[in-house]
Amino acid sequence: MSMVNIPMSLPLDKDGFLRRECPNCNKQFKWLPTEAETGEETNVEYYCPYCGKLSGSDSWWTKDQIDYAEHLAVSEVVEPELKKFARGLENLNRPGAPIKFKAEHKTSSKPQQLKEPDDMRKVAPPCHPSEPLKIYEDWEGPVTCLICGKQFPI
Repeated sequence: MSMVNIPMSLPLDKDGFLRRECPNCNKQFKWLPTEAETGEETNVEYYCPYCGKLSGSDSWWTKDQIDYAEHLAVSEVVEPELKKFARGLENLNRPGAPIKFKAEHKTSSKPQQLKEPDDMRKVAPPCHPSEPLKIYEDWEGPVTCLICGKQFPI
């Protein structure tokens, strides 16, 4: 089975931040995209700013981002293959053949491009000020640095 690469872009907010979701506590935040998002960097781990747990760079997808990727895969890969299969079945129909084939498939609509609201407040960890993030506006607890896991007050 061959791999299919489907280009997918995710929206950034007005400051260039990408929405992420912790795989442990399911809280959302935003970080500045790095090489890990482009697939050039592997085995990178980050700390959740809320719960402080560590997870790999491929673990931080939001539910909306996963849904978008799945819909994109269906519309770009699965549906064209189903159409090809249906044409192949219908090509088996011959005049006078005892069996006639007819295949129907309802095409789903193209997935709606995600939109990124300009929400959340920006904070910069004192230990890694070049790695700012955005957290919930009403978050009052300490924040954990994405890079080293040190907590800092806001």
